[in-house]
Amino acid sequence: MRNLKFYLIVPTPEYYVLHNGIKTFPERATYRLSDSFALSQGNETPIELVVTVYNINPKFNEDIVKKDSNLHGYVIFTAKARSFEQGGMNRADAIKAAAEECIKEGILAEYLENNASEVINMLIQEWDWEKAMEINARDAAREASRETEKRVNEQWESVVAEKDAAISERDTEIAALKDKLEEAQQKNTAS
Repeated sequence: MRNLKFYLIVPTPEYYVLHNGIKTFPERATYRLSDSFALSQGNETPIELVVTVYNINPKFNEDIVKKDSNLHGYVIFTAKARSFEQGGMNRADAIKAAAEECIKEGILAEYLENNASEVINMLIQEWDWEKAMEINARDAAREASRETEKRVNEQWESVVAEKDAAISERDTEIAALKDKLEEAQQKNTAS
């Protein structure tokens, strides 16, 4: 039987990330997964993922943003919320005010009218990488502490079991000696 190979032709996959963070970021950046691999120069990686990150903050990649009305509306909504927050409002109030203003202006109006509370709750909890790493480190330390406690507890139980076995053995020896002593005393009284 001949070895048959079937080839399926599929579109080339592309992976994109849209950035709208507050830290300075270029209009476009490309990241390669292999940049994180521990390879010596000249070695070829068996897998590669190339990610193109587009900055979608106002005045960045406007040609891309304006192609989709939802994305464009999201950029406007986010800019309004940040503007209100920079004007002195707390985050929750700034997001609520941005939602209300967008609804009045017809920007993402239907979506915001139907999902305002979910949007507000989600956006109030802004992702903080440093805080996430801190929580991760705390969780790892807590897990390490649990593992140490478990090992110490196992060692403790082992030592206690050895001690109990030694005491039991000594008790048996003492009982045997006591029996011999009583026998000897009985022989002495009988004679």
